[in-house]
Amino acid sequence: MTETKEFKSMVGKKFRFVVSSAEEAVKVIRGQLGYNAKVLEVNQIGGKGLAKFISSPKLEIIATIPAPEALPDSEKKGEENNGKKEEALVEPKVDPEKTFKKVEEEHGFVDEGYKKIVQTARQQATPNNIEKTLLNVLEKVGFDSTLLTNLRSSEGWKNIRSGSLSHALLDVAEWLRGEYARINVRPLSKRVAFLGTPGSGKTTALCKAISKEVFIEQNRAQVMKLEGETPNPDDALRVFCDVLGVSLLRDRIDLEWIHENERLYLDLPGTSFGEKEENLSLKKRLDELNVDTRVLIVNSLYENDLIKTAFLLGSELGATHVVFSHIDELKNVAKLWPHLLRGGLTPLFLSHGQNLTADRTDQPLEFLITKTFGAAL
Repeated sequence: MTETKEFKSMVGKKFRFVVSSAEEAVKVIRGQLGYNAKVLEVNQIGGKGLAKFISSPKLEIIATIPAPEALPDSEKKGEENNGKKEEALVEPKVDPEKTFKKVEEEHGFVDEGYKKIVQTARQQATPNNIEKTLLNVLEKVGFDSTLLTNLRSSEGWKNIRSGSLSHALLDVAEWLRGEYARINVRPLSKRVAFLGTPGSGKTTALCKAISKEVFIEQNRAQVMKLEGETPNPDDALRVFCDVLGVSLLRDRIDLEWIHENERLYLDLPGTSFGEKEENLSLKKRLDELNVDTRVLIVNSLYENDLIKTAFLLGSELGATHVVFSHIDELKNVAKLWPHLLRGGLTPLFLSHGQNLTADRTDQPLEFLITKTFGAAL
């Protein structure tokens, strides 16, 4: 009876464990919380200073014991006899949007240089030079010549350039919303591949997608590692999958274990534009596996030329969707507009931070609108 009371006192609470391996994580969680424990967050912890070069990274795991769906008959009878009813405990869930707002408040994304550009433009703007001033501001904050040409040829340009600078920026924001609505929205298929250059944040974005699938949407999923000419180690991803209870399959070895009713996420090795033969081989393999959804991960910190190159890589591999990573480190987000609107890919989400079960936003449009024009308006 004492054990039952102690167990009840643990239900719904969050517990933090720091482990070194998948085996240790599973052993600790099951040993301390039982087989029904649920993982809420998985964060990779690296050493600080020089320690990070000589020590292996660890995993921080936040877990909980969910409230049971129904009490055992013996406990039900006891409650009936005592005439008492115990309130059901609600299992805490990760809220990505709240987590994102917290990150936003703590770090901020507004570039002081951008503020200065807008403030200077306001001081110099007159009824006679609104158009020139507006174009100057948009060019300085990252709008390329093609996007500006499209804006100037739009039906609403005459009204945009005829008001004050603040109203003009508001109108440009509405124009961007209209352009975003024209992007071809492709649904996710049952097989989703994540691809990108080394350092793009590909595997982190993959883990965030799996977390949403398993934690938020309560679906089952599987992961497969694809091999190419470039080695594709699975240490970190294997730990993550083991903790989540998600199967990690190897290409050409575990094909018979693929479940058609579960979404299969595929992790590709880091790829580079220009590796024609290797990329052709990977694309052929994706075609053989009937992978219809191919998500390109783009590091938003890259210069525009590198981002364009990343999109060319996506084109080589048949990309259908895009995720911009490292958003939390990007000060001037306006440079992403041309790639978002003209890249030909469906935006999936924005990735920021290292929390593998959160730190993402599924509303790229409103995020970019706020960060582009918030300081100006």
